[in-house]
Amino acid sequence: MNFFKYFLFRCSSAGIDVHVGDQNDNSPKMDEKVLHADVRENTPVGSELMRIFASDNDDQNGFGKITFSVEEENGAFGIDSQTGQLILVKELDYEEKSSHTVRI
Repeated sequence: MNFFKYFLFRCSSAGIDVHVGDQNDNSPKMDEKVLHADVRENTPVGSELMRIFASDNDDQNGFGKITFSVEEENGAFGIDSQTGQLILVKELDYEEKSSHTVRI
């Protein structure tokens, strides 16, 4: 029996599913570049001050998933990482500091 002939008659095939993954080729975009909020110093801690909105054209289950975080020197503000809800987490004192810059 010819060795090569044996394999030619005993071949099979299989289907292959190829999944193409998303590439992080789109940057997230904020709906507004600069936001302003007027907050009274007697606003209760835990109050929602505003909601931040952003979008990303990448796949929403991968690179397009938006996660929010906040940078602020005073620690007075927090953000819900999933919803973009900006929250007051520390009492404000106008006499101590009358203006805050928050980076999202």
